[in-house]
Amino acid sequence: MSEIYYAEVEVVDNDDPRPGDSRVFKWIVKQVVVVPPEQNGTGEKYLTEELGLSGKWYRTELDTGFRKQFASLGGEFIPDFQAPEAYPDGLFVQVKPFESHVLNENYDWVPPVEEPTEDAGENKKWVWVEDIGEWVAIDWDYATNSPVFTESEPPAPESE
Repeated sequence: MSEIYYAEVEVVDNDDPRPGDSRVFKWIVKQVVVVPPEQNGTGEKYLTEELGLSGKWYRTELDTGFRKQFASLGGEFIPDFQAPEAYPDGLFVQVKPFESHVLNENYDWVPPVEEPTEDAGENKKWVWVEDIGEWVAIDWDYATNSPVFTESEPPAPESE
């Protein structure tokens, strides 16, 4: 059986609402914990009654699409009564990755410029660079799913 995760959310004032967001409060993820498999179906009760943890807890799952995506610290939870029909149990929204990104109708953060559709090149990947507001093809190691950093040449020594 796979691990069971629960996210604790805290209700806070919606001091910085997104455009079109008229909510007075929003729910922010404070922590994500693993619950023992034998507590499947009773996770919230286990956390609050058996462990004595306060707060409001919601189940979150990796790679299943339940509540849209896995909860992230500082991310937002949109409860069932405010969520779109497609998410009757509510949904988690990831932390905004860059200031320029906007939340689309699918509750995904998207940059102001679409990612290029052409191939970035062999062993390269498109990444968003916020400082310049555009996509840049960088060297990428697909085996480790990480960027490849190359050392730049040191400056030539000054002649005396």
